[in-house]
Amino acid sequence: MYMYLLRVLLSFLLAVLVGVISATVLHTQFVLARLAALGVEIPFAVRLQTTWHDMVGLGWPKSTMTYGFIIMIGLAIAFAVMSLVRHFFSRCNRVLYPVGGALAMATALVAMYPMFEVVLIAGARGPVGFAAQCFAGVLAGSVFAYMLRWSEQ
Repeated sequence: MYMYLLRVLLSFLLAVLVGVISATVLHTQFVLARLAALGVEIPFAVRLQTTWHDMVGLGWPKSTMTYGFIIMIGLAIAFAVMSLVRHFFSRCNRVLYPVGGALAMATALVAMYPMFEVVLIAGARGPVGFAAQCFAGVLAGSVFAYMLRWSEQ
């Protein structure tokens, strides 16, 4: 029992890491793409530096208000719900956690809007950016599902 819980926890932490990194990188690149569309020249080194700066600033839970912490809480809720849903839809095991990850990201972004009346994650302000953030959730859910299947073998 303890080993199973440890495998679930490690799978979850890896999924959160993948989700936070991919969401942060996508956010940064969408913001930089908008600047480039305005004619701002952004060298590759600046793109890397900005991405790293955003990962440190947005991604890692130094406080409860970082995007990374919000992603972690959203994924925890989504994966818990999907683990209950999978008992009713056992044939859909491979897609439940990725769908849950996407829903977690969408819910987090939509829930922030009424509080601040603006989408706080600038890279998610358009439909393509919003979809890219949801894709980060799909990646996180896919990692979680894969790691659970791998650890059960």
